Amino acid sequence: VDIGGDKALPYLNKEDADEENPAMGWRALRLALDRDGLMKVQARALIEAASGRTLNVMFPMVSEAWEFDEAKALFEAQRAWLGARGRRLPLEIRYGAMLEVPALAEQLDLLLPEIDFLSVGTNDLTQFL
Repeated sequence: VDIGGDKALPYLNKEDADEENPAMGWRALRLALDRDGLMKVQARALIEAASGRTLNVMFPMVSEAWEFDEAKALFEAQRAWLGARGRRLPLEIRYGAMLEVPALAEQLDLLLPEIDFLSVGTNDLTQFL
């Protein structure tokens, strides 16, 4: 879910909302990992909608490799949850990341072996540079 920063939702607030730079703070993947109930619902919906096909999942605003790993693990847990309940699953799930935060460029050696694809988000990336 790409919310936070300039895409605020009035019902979704962080306890310490006084961020120095909301555009780089609690948004997108960080928000989804912190409020994993949102991501679980989205993961299940995507997995069920892609039953019998290949599903490509791209995580936005990844700033560190561990965030990608955690998001992928959450997705895989939802796939297992649905499979245990007899739901039809995608033939394959391909995982990717959006390179929008300059800090991720420093961790590509850790991230690249874990991903199936990478997309460069030039709009956000150039705003950070």
